[in-house]
Amino acid sequence: MQCYDIRDPKNPRIVAYFIPPQGGELDKWNSYNRTVDNVFVEWDRKIIWIGADTGLYALEAPSLGKPVTGPMPVKEWSLPGLNAGHP
Repeated sequence: MQCYDIRDPKNPRIVAYFIPPQGGELDKWNSYNRTVDNVFVEWDRKIIWIGADTGLYALEAPSLGKPVTGPMPVKEWSLPGLNAGHP
């Protein structure tokens, strides 16, 4: 997984990267694949969640700022119209 700084779209820069730990055994072909299946960014908390075949990782990136790990007040429980028509 790579994070890019695209403030200058003609010259993107890699500002952070993550390579999940390698699972499997080198002697067993195809047992050591590293895949990142899911990436979720919590912009308000400045945390990047990575779902890989070796686990779930919570990452921080200097370009996002210091992560917010403490409790946060709930400002809105649902997006407008998300549950329209349901009790």
